[in-house]
Amino acid sequence: MKQDKTAAAIPGLKSACGLLRGLDEQQYSVALYRLGYAYAKLSRVSEARDVLTEAAKIPGPVQPLSQDLLSKVNAARAKGK
Repeated sequence: MKQDKTAAAIPGLKSACGLLRGLDEQQYSVALYRLGYAYAKLSRVSEARDVLTEAAKIPGPVQPLSQDLLSKVNAARAKGK
């Protein structure tokens, strides 16, 4: 993601989410947020919504970020982007 290779980052982020689920809730929420961000950046709105909805349910420092990005994704979807 830092190298602006968003599409290439998605498989790694999906893998990280799978590995972290059930082990480390905070790192799992970070991975979900980053995956949701990547999907949103590529205009894959449905996938972004699914991932960010899950991330927004996990209490912690990433929760408000996930909720904010989810709101933006929902607004973009409502506008038909």
